[in-house]
Parts: sequence; structure tokens; C-alpha cells
Amino acid sequence: MMNWIKIPDRENARAFLPQDGSQFLAIWKGAPGICQYDDELELFCLSLFPSEYEVMAVALERERKFTHWMPLPPLPED
Repeated sequence: MMNWIKIPDRENARAFLPQDGSQFLAIWKGAPGICQYDDELELFCLSLFPSEYEVMAVALERERKFTHWMPLPPLPED
């Protein structure tokens, strides 16, 4: 089982979150969601499903609301 990784410096959260295009779990404003860095937007995109049905781009100044993240386990081949 994987454990949540605490972001030690929330004012610089970007430095501690994956930016390689992989999806990961993140806690943003106390809610868990699926997150991924978008190279074109140069922002993190987050879905807080099922409480939200849309993906939102997290503005740079709001990245400090991330508190923890966790890599997703490998997905099945089939």
C-alpha cells in the first residue's frame, strides 16, 4: 500500500508534485482528487470526482492549497 506524501513547503508546492505527465492522487483544499500536470497550460489539472464532474486547471497562486500527493499504482495491462 502506498502512503500519502506531505508537501513540506506549500508556498512552493509545484516543486514537490510530479510534472512528468503522470496522473497521481492529490489532496487539494482537503478533498482528494486525480491530478496531472499539463505541459501546454503549464498548470496542474485536477478532478475532484464525484463532487465535481469537470476537470479544472489549478491557478499558480492556488497551488499552495495542495497538501499531500500519492502516486497511483501501476494500471493493469488489459
